[in-house]
Amino acid sequence: MSAPEIPQEPSPVSDSWQQMVQAVLAVVLLVGAVAMFHYYAPVTTEGVQPDELQKQVTQLSQQVAQLEKEQAMPALVLNRYRNSIGYIYGVYDVGFANQPATIRARVSGTGFLVGDGLLATNRHVAEPWYGDSEAEGLMQQGATAMLESLVVFFPNSLTPVNLTPGSVSSTSDLAVLRIENRQAVNGLAALPLAKGVAAPGELVTVIGYPMGIAGMVAKSPTGIYERLAYRHNDISAASELAALNVDVIVTHSSGVRAARQATSTIPIVAASAGDIVASRLVSSLAHPGGNITGLTYFAPELLAKRLQMLKDIAPSLARAGLLLHRTELRSNHTIEVVRVAAEALKVELFVIEASGREEYESAFATCDEKRIGGLVSSDNTPSATAAIAALAATRRLPTLGSLELAKNGGLAGYGVDFAPMYRRAAFFVDRILEGADPGDLPIEQATKFRTIVNLKTAKAIGIDIPPLLLAGADEVIE
Repeated sequence: MSAPEIPQEPSPVSDSWQQMVQAVLAVVLLVGAVAMFHYYAPVTTEGVQPDELQKQVTQLSQQVAQLEKEQAMPALVLNRYRNSIGYIYGVYDVGFANQPATIRARVSGTGFLVGDGLLATNRHVAEPWYGDSEAEGLMQQGATAMLESLVVFFPNSLTPVNLTPGSVSSTSDLAVLRIENRQAVNGLAALPLAKGVAAPGELVTVIGYPMGIAGMVAKSPTGIYERLAYRHNDISAASELAALNVDVIVTHSSGVRAARQATSTIPIVAASAGDIVASRLVSSLAHPGGNITGLTYFAPELLAKRLQMLKDIAPSLARAGLLLHRTELRSNHTIEVVRVAAEALKVELFVIEASGREEYESAFATCDEKRIGGLVSSDNTPSATAAIAALAATRRLPTLGSLELAKNGGLAGYGVDFAPMYRRAAFFVDRILEGADPGDLPIEQATKFRTIVNLKTAKAIGIDIPPLLLAGADEVIE
């Protein structure tokens, strides 16, 4: 496993709007000068007639006015180029040779078509390990980082387009990726990029965070991004986003609550949120009210289902742990639903909290102290699934959680296929930018669930998977 080679080279992107305006103005002046010459010089039969020159001047003046109007109205530009702004999704890992990946996680972000087959984005999307202290620490010890896949989805298209490494900035969180199939973006207009530092919101301001609060500010000073980056689900970060007065905020999970605490006026799209009604963030699915809409899945029932599967796999299970991210502990409803399921299964339930990868060691120490025989993990631990799976394997502890957990060495995974939900979130953004009230847009529920069984892990910890569960699995890892 080796990290992709990223050449440090300039990207052939479009010139700035300022250059364009200056160029057009220069043409206007030139044509004006020519017009004056023709008005005061003898007109020949082969020359351009004054009325034709006047038409050219008028046309160019209209183009300049349109450019100035677009510079002053970000929303208008966003509407013009909305189909050229895509959602990037990928999977990466960081690890040592001949060993399971220490970190395996998803990455997502916003991409802007800026040239022929070129997509601008953040460097931390092109190189997800960039700025991640844990990943960089592992790499200093000899680990390598690798993108398993990276694709972009454009509006009005359900077909992903593959991306390959291009250029990255050596001084800031900016990068340009290459689009493998250029024909897939034929007909899409390239966004003009500001050549220098611009005021926040100039031309286009897009802040996308399907994977958390951290986002991207297009054509804005890098300092704004630096203040927001790597502060997922942080109310202060959400407050700074609200202060930018953006058109819409897109977030997920507990980031929805953080965004709602920061603003009650800016529309918020939940790309995925667990039981958004029980959390009292919206009035109902059909009529959300307020400023939140998007997609939800019933997280408490999902955790209860995982506990049921764990009991089916280990019928003698008497004590089970429920591993939650600390922010989830604010939802008593979630814990109560799982506790009721545990009582029905005659299983004693222990709630264990953690808020970062560094805390999972102590969380598993609690499992040892409580003599827990199996563990159910929530979906709010996407960047730590490999660490959770490794800690569970060393204790031979059956652990069920998200689909990513099973792929990273957990015993099994049952959960939502989030990728279609994130793609669908673009629909809500589009409706809001067209003028729809988020409170009037019904919230949609997840419809696609999958089961993954890791037979390799089952054999390693001495667990026999019931044939019925094995037969119903969508994917079996041998």
